[in-house]
Amino acid sequence: MSEINYQALREVAEAAKGDTTWQNLQAFHAAATPEVVQALLDENERLCRDLIARNGEIEGLREWAEELEAREVALPVASCIVEDGCMCVDGFSEYVDHSLPDGMHELYAAPPASVVPEGLVKAVRFYEQVKCENPPVETGAWKDAVDWVLNEACQAVNIDAKGGA
Repeated sequence: MSEINYQALREVAEAAKGDTTWQNLQAFHAAATPEVVQALLDENERLCRDLIARNGEIEGLREWAEELEAREVALPVASCIVEDGCMCVDGFSEYVDHSLPDGMHELYAAPPASVVPEGLVKAVRFYEQVKCENPPVETGAWKDAVDWVLNEACQAVNIDAKGGA
């Protein structure tokens, strides 16, 4: 059997199902030979194997996408250099009161939160405002802005700004 005529098989099956006369049943029996049924079963089995294989491929792609997303989160978003107790973040300014040892440190982004606390939004807006005003480092406005952002961020996630819980 080389080719199945699906349309003809469908028509005789619908006719036999709708009006069960002996002519319709005989036409269905003539169209649905054991070879045709075997070919349909073989095709169904092949399609099921293909579907299972594709589902495995899709799951593999999903795992790969999750791995790539995890790598993206793990990439540093900025770096800072600490020398003699002063920290310079990407060349913008200095921040003195911190607990990092001297050397270069990579700064990483946290996974996105589903809900951003209002205190954190206010803290970031204040930091951006101070940053846009570009005050001289000597005024201490940068230190105040960073301190306030850190305190608000820590309070937003219920962590003590000194590092405790």
